[in-house]
Amino acid sequence: MTQPFDLKEAIKQTGIFHEAWYLLMYPDVRNSGQPALDHYLQNGINEDRCPHPFFIPAYYYAHYPDVVERKQNAISHYLRHGGRERRKTSPLVDVDQYYRLYGDLVLKTSTQSVLEDFVKSRDRHKAFVFLDADYYRDQASNDNKHFNRLLEHFLTEGLENLHDPHRLLQLKMIGLGKIHSERFENFCNLFQAGNRFSNVKTHPLAEPEFFIKKHGQPLVNPTIEFLKTWRKQKSWLNPLFDVAFYMRRHKLKGDQPDPFSHYLQDEESQMGEPNPYFDPKFYTKHWGDRLEPGQHPIEHYVKNGHLPWFQPSERFGQRYYFTRHPEVATSGGSALLHFLHAGLGQGEAPKPPEPFFDDTQGLTDDEIVALIKALPEREGEPEVSVVIPVYKNLYYTLRCIYFALKSRDGTPFELIVADDQSPDGSGEYLMEKLDGIPGITVRINEENLGFLLSCNAAAASCEAPYLFFLNNDTVVLDGWLDELMDTVGREKDVGLVGSKLIYPNGLLQEAGGIIWEDASGANFGRMDDPTACKYNYMRDVDFISGAAIMVSRENWEKVGGFSEELAPAYYEDVDIAFKLRDEGLRVIYQPRSVVVHFEGISSGTDITTGVKRFQAVNKEKMQEKWKEKLKGLGTQGDYSLEIIDRRPKGRILIYDAEIPQTDKDAGSLLAYYYMKIFCELGYRVTFIGSNLVKGGRYATQLQKFGVEVIHTPFAQNARKYVLDNGHDFDMFLLSRAPAGGELFAELKQSFPEKPIVFDTVDLHHLRLMRQFELSNDIKYLHEANKMKDLEYKLITSADATILVSDFEIDLLRSEIGPFPSVVIPLIYEKYDRIAGFKDRIDIAFVGNYRHTPNVDAVRYLVEKVWPRFREYGLDARLHIIGSHMGQEFDEFVEDDINLVGFVEDLDGYLADIRMTVAPLRYGAGVKGKVGNSLRLGVPTVASPIAAEGMALKHEETLLVASSAESFAKEMKRLYTDEDLWEKLSRNGQEHVISQFGVDAARKKLAALCKTLIDSRKS
Repeated sequence: MTQPFDLKEAIKQTGIFHEAWYLLMYPDVRNSGQPALDHYLQNGINEDRCPHPFFIPAYYYAHYPDVVERKQNAISHYLRHGGRERRKTSPLVDVDQYYRLYGDLVLKTSTQSVLEDFVKSRDRHKAFVFLDADYYRDQASNDNKHFNRLLEHFLTEGLENLHDPHRLLQLKMIGLGKIHSERFENFCNLFQAGNRFSNVKTHPLAEPEFFIKKHGQPLVNPTIEFLKTWRKQKSWLNPLFDVAFYMRRHKLKGDQPDPFSHYLQDEESQMGEPNPYFDPKFYTKHWGDRLEPGQHPIEHYVKNGHLPWFQPSERFGQRYYFTRHPEVATSGGSALLHFLHAGLGQGEAPKPPEPFFDDTQGLTDDEIVALIKALPEREGEPEVSVVIPVYKNLYYTLRCIYFALKSRDGTPFELIVADDQSPDGSGEYLMEKLDGIPGITVRINEENLGFLLSCNAAAASCEAPYLFFLNNDTVVLDGWLDELMDTVGREKDVGLVGSKLIYPNGLLQEAGGIIWEDASGANFGRMDDPTACKYNYMRDVDFISGAAIMVSRENWEKVGGFSEELAPAYYEDVDIAFKLRDEGLRVIYQPRSVVVHFEGISSGTDITTGVKRFQAVNKEKMQEKWKEKLKGLGTQGDYSLEIIDRRPKGRILIYDAEIPQTDKDAGSLLAYYYMKIFCELGYRVTFIGSNLVKGGRYATQLQKFGVEVIHTPFAQNARKYVLDNGHDFDMFLLSRAPAGGELFAELKQSFPEKPIVFDTVDLHHLRLMRQFELSNDIKYLHEANKMKDLEYKLITSADATILVSDFEIDLLRSEIGPFPSVVIPLIYEKYDRIAGFKDRIDIAFVGNYRHTPNVDAVRYLVEKVWPRFREYGLDARLHIIGSHMGQEFDEFVEDDINLVGFVEDLDGYLADIRMTVAPLRYGAGVKGKVGNSLRLGVPTVASPIAAEGMALKHEETLLVASSAESFAKEMKRLYTDEDLWEKLSRNGQEHVISQFGVDAARKKLAALCKTLIDSRKS
């Protein structure tokens, strides 16, 4: 027979009564002299008193009205049913997270609940991020090694004595109250929304209002949210504290305490840099007298950064930025905050080009050697041998060595310092002073060989796979080597790759070199602004000055190194470029690698005397040696586009509303791949957005593989730029009817002989018509008809139209007849899934909420589908992910609905998610959210509209549902059926890569270019 449930005995056996805490919470019990447990069992249960800080009856009743309706006692219900049902008992305990972290341990023991498991276990620290055990031990002078007991100590004596549980949670600043019960209640309020503690400051450097503005209103206090999510979201608790930067700088890993706590651990660490542009030491040195006693420089700048004289570091120009952005100054905004959270993403410069100054200027040679010796040893087997040829100028050589070793580049390298019998004793000094320093080898030639032969001799001693020749009168900037290695790893047939060279005054020295048919040459861009668009995309060039060039050792040996007939120097860099090109290899300029060059230090600038005279001598040798290859290279002084960028098969201009933001919408990802593939096919791509915003990292990722991005301040009007420069292009690709459609007619009239491709992205009029059918709002019908007229006009006038599905082609042909088209639904690269069904939890919806179908889908999901799914009692949470959430999203917040917002690493976030949903009720085109989820091996439940155009099959590659009831049912099936999940995960990945892989898209775009560009040229 089943024994009757004995509540009092269950409380004793589970151990969930905490005597010390009970007495602190209830002074009347303490004053009565009655044993605490006796009081609770006799009176406290019926009075719904709290037996443990992790069980709050009022909280339990508020979250579970079914318990109230049945008139059941909270603790009785929990011990009999609630614990096994994973019900929540306190805002301090995230049950879902607890099970995610320790579920196996809970289920393998005899415990029936999270609360019982906590009481009977020693260490569940990962589930309680608000207690930093080591920090609290120091605060409370408590040596208990068991985390769980330490946490209970904090909730009793710690709160009583206001011992802070964490560096970011300063109890006195929070103002919890005077008595223990009040303090406990208010501490719990930090973990709940809708009270005065939801947004309270918990530390002088915590800025909750900024956090909410940046990331949206969380369900808990922003500090608590930061501690819970910093690993995934790299969120900003303070507008100056860049978590991602700080982790990289200090090589912190995700299993360590949060980076902000690491920063606050002592006075020395608090003087470290929270981002690349704020230097607390610099700030204190210049403005320390303005700081209040105990005030941190960060806190002071956040309050006073709107004033132009508070320069935050040498790397940020406060007055300069206000000059470029008067609207920031007018609004009372902070210069650096605007730059970090707006300007940086738009490609704004933190300060103007300026002369190169550094921490070695004014130091003696021995002092620079001391700096070199103080640098940490670089790790890894060298992948690159950096050859530094030396002849005199010891001071510059030491600086060159120092900055190479000091750089943050991760590519392992060694330095080969090749002294050519310097008359100033450089070789002997370097040999003596640098002896024994790992990664540096000093060679002294037995006799003076001259620059060229000295380089060849040094290269012969190298064993690394790559050789980098670096003048001794240079200083490298971060990225100098990593960017070149990235280029040779990504591009095909690379013979030689080189850096952008800038003068120490901040102006450009060279963005690749030009050679004309008489063998004369020029540094392209000399003395110009190095940030100009035309100097900042990767491209094939005639040659690159030998001050900073890299070549594989294999190719170096294949062409015999520098040609000895050009000794002692000059034109060896031009000659090797021609030799490598003769072998079918490319010479590539990569502007992301930047080197400061003090030109002329070693050899002077007078071409009539000294070694410099060989510049003229070797020009004549070049004319004779390469006379056939020089033909057709243009006349000296010709800087036309065909000369400075002479190797593309054709030129394509792409016009859209804004630069593709590849992690925010499917259309952007498609545009990114179009450009990447065009470049790989040998075409030059120029991108211009109608808003002319550079786009920060989004522009950089395009420029790195050869896309020229046009932006302010180098163009002020996108339409004017296109019409003024349209003659330079062989094809125009105009994206989206509302954006590209603006220019179509003018381009057709101005350049009738040039083909125009219209990329619909999706059929906008179809999306608007479906929105009308759903809402019955007549305005959408008018908009749909207007957009339909525009799209049909563009499609019938274009030389080709890119569509995303056969469904769209069939629809259009049924109305307008045949038209030239190409179908490219999505483009994806293969992804290797790691976690399986059992290692995942929860459900996600992903979207860009500037796109109204996504907003409608979220509302439908939250209001109609999720309540039905919730009835299955699976304790799953819904994560709503994506950018541009409006205020209306605040009403969607519930305990099991998490408004995540924009996630930079979406792939990483979804790696822990069990499934996604796409309940779109209107829209057009193929849905990137569905394709990307399947690519990642995350199965999805989608509406028919969300699944259209991708040849997906219900029960084979995804589940399709049409109503709220069927959606909830299919979600439950997929969430609980491991075999079904594994089948859809596997099939979905295979389908996406086979149908929408890069190779399939490449063939279609190659055929498009062959028809519209190559055939017309031939």
